[in-house]
This record gives sequence, structure tokens and C-alpha cells, in this order.
Amino acid sequence: MKRSIILLFLLALHAYSFGLPPGKSIKPQLYSSGNSSPFVLNAGYRCPLGNSPILNSGHGFFFEAGFNPAFYFSKRQLFGFFGGWGWKDRAWATAFNQGFAEGFNDARTELTISPGDSTFINTFRELINTNKKSEFSFPGCKTTAFHNSSVYYGIIMRLPFKRYNPCLKIYRGETRSSCTTEGLTQNAEYGYFQLRRKMLGAELVIFPGWQRESGGKIAGTALLAHIAALSVYYEQADFYHSTLYFTDGNERVNIPLTRFVSSSFLQRYRQETSFGIRLSAGIY
Repeated sequence: MKRSIILLFLLALHAYSFGLPPGKSIKPQLYSSGNSSPFVLNAGYRCPLGNSPILNSGHGFFFEAGFNPAFYFSKRQLFGFFGGWGWKDRAWATAFNQGFAEGFNDARTELTISPGDSTFINTFRELINTNKKSEFSFPGCKTTAFHNSSVYYGIIMRLPFKRYNPCLKIYRGETRSSCTTEGLTQNAEYGYFQLRRKMLGAELVIFPGWQRESGGKIAGTALLAHIAALSVYYEQADFYHSTLYFTDGNERVNIPLTRFVSSSFLQRYRQETSFGIRLSAGIY
């Protein structure tokens, strides 16, 4: 299933490149050879290469959109702003690292927790030990295993080198490990848990892919589409200041982990890092 999804995505990129309106075809090369766009539109698939000490999640599709004001000063310049959304990797089996789950259960310091919050905390402790599986479903559907997703925003720029001018993205946002359960309060049909961590990241487009003028024009300038662009990314999430979020339609809480987890445990997993590659198609 997982390989089939990735293969279908690559075939879709290939079909998209041939389905573009007639325009000037450009061979794959290490530098962008056309005009930029006043808009940033990008979609692709991300693939982590390292093992996370917290949750083995991170695969999935992503979508980005933004604005490039530098286009109106020079049609070949790229310096703009964008926002992105990374989907959950529902087709992959995910689970919290066993050492992390056991340590989380043992690192109790609930001196400032109300009885109501204790219910949510104890349920979460149980879930991170028992919910381990994959479940292919679409966004918005119920999930009973924990999967990472992310929302972020930042800047995108084209580096001003003469023969090799890759794109660089610098962004910040939030990584969320989410799971849906039965409701915990009266008349609630479901409960929704998230382990939320603030995140900083950077991405370098090392190969802009197949480039082709799409045929569409803005301000008299043809838009340049990048097909199968390859990039590397690095992200760092702040676990030390993470929060446990819960809602079931009736109740909504967002509890800092510093209130019920020992500082020694938080310090051990203080910075959660991840890196990998992305394959994408877009206009920027």
C-alpha cells in the first residue's frame, strides 16, 4: 500500500508534466532558468530519513501557498512568504518509541493538576502505549493511531549564485501528534488528543526538477513550472515546552507538560530533530 501510494504520486507528477499547455520545454538543470511567479504554489511528498526518539511518524503529502512581492521589482527574483500544511501519514504504521512511552508513564509530577485534567492525562498515557498501527483514511476522518501533522509559515528565497541558485525556505510552526478516541465527557461521541510542539525548520531545493513554461501569464510574464523538484529539509521541535491538547466538542484543554512531567524527562527529549527529502511540483 505504501509503495503504491508513492508510485501513484510519482506517476501523477510525470503525467502533469506532459499535460501542461504547450510552452517552452527546459531540460533538468541545477539552476532556475526562467521567470519567477508572484504566487508560491507547491505540493509534494516528504520522506524522513532518520529515526525520531519520540514518534516514528513524518511521511506524507504537503501543500504550500504564498506570495512573492519581489516579482514586481524583478520578474526573476524570488523573496516571498508562504504557509504550509503537512498531512498525517495515515498509510504508515506509527507508534511512540517504547522507551519514550515507558519513561513518560514513569515521569509523574502531578502536583498542580486538577482531577478533571488528570483524566485526560491518564488516558493519554494509556493511548501512547496501546495505539500502534496504520489506517489509510482521508483528512478529517477518525484516526485511532497517533500520526504527525504540521502547520507552518515562513519565507522563501532564491539564493543569488551565478550558476547554481537553489531555493531556500525558513519556517516556523507546530508539529502535532494526533489521535481520536471515544468521548471522555458527558454526551461526547469522540475525544481528540494532540501532543503539540513548536517547530523551526529549513528546506533547501537542491534540484529544481524539470522546468517548463506553463503557457499561463501574469503581468505579461510566462509562469515557470517545476516538476519533480528535489529538496532536503531539517526540523527541530521543542518538546520541553510542548502541550497536551484535548477536545471532544464539550471540553477543551491545553495542558503544558511541565505541569505533570518531570523536568529530567523533558530535558532528555528537549529537542526533537528530524530531517529528510521532499519531492514536489509547483510554481514559484
